[in-house]
Amino acid sequence: MDWTIFTPELNMITNDNIKTFTIEVLKLAPKYFWDVPSSVSGKYHPYCNNGKYGLIMHTKLCVNAGEEIFENSLLIASLTNKKGLSNIDKDICISSILIHDIHKYGTDDILEIGTKSRKDHPLLAGALLKSEDSLNNIVSEDIKEKIVKCVERHTGPWTKDRNGNTILDEPSSSLEKIVHLMDYFGSRKTLMNASLDRFFANNDLPHKSNVNMISTK
Repeated sequence: MDWTIFTPELNMITNDNIKTFTIEVLKLAPKYFWDVPSSVSGKYHPYCNNGKYGLIMHTKLCVNAGEEIFENSLLIASLTNKKGLSNIDKDICISSILIHDIHKYGTDDILEIGTKSRKDHPLLAGALLKSEDSLNNIVSEDIKEKIVKCVERHTGPWTKDRNGNTILDEPSSSLEKIVHLMDYFGSRKTLMNASLDRFFANNDLPHKSNVNMISTK
């Protein structure tokens, strides 16, 4: 599996340069990114994220959440003081959320058994965006900086490491807050599990069957 699994989401990006930038970043994702769970413990994510391909599924759910957020004019107005987002703003949000977890478990290609997610993974991803030469001159520095900050601050109020030390900044700009909400709503265990339970029941499917089957259509 590779970046093409996100073709439907990438095609939502209207700006060709931002789309290209996002693809090039996804190409740099560690090998593990393409088949690991989004949550090892299962404490904080719905069960569709806790098996193989779970991190891919989580990312897709976050984009879906973004679509709903973009359409909520009251929510957007409260965050931006505008009636709606521009296409470029939407593109920045989608790009940011597609790459926000590429270093969820660190930068190595292969994970050791029992590896936990890195609390500093937003900073690891941000460092890649800032240091990788192949990502230079694809988008403007202004757009790149906005994407970097959205990625680095996507955890919202959860800014501490496992020792209680503050290592991340909270979102400050409207786009940073929107990307956090995309991640937040896309990962809510109770909300998503209830929706999945209804899906299986309403479609007469075996409960929790094949929840990580991902369509590329």
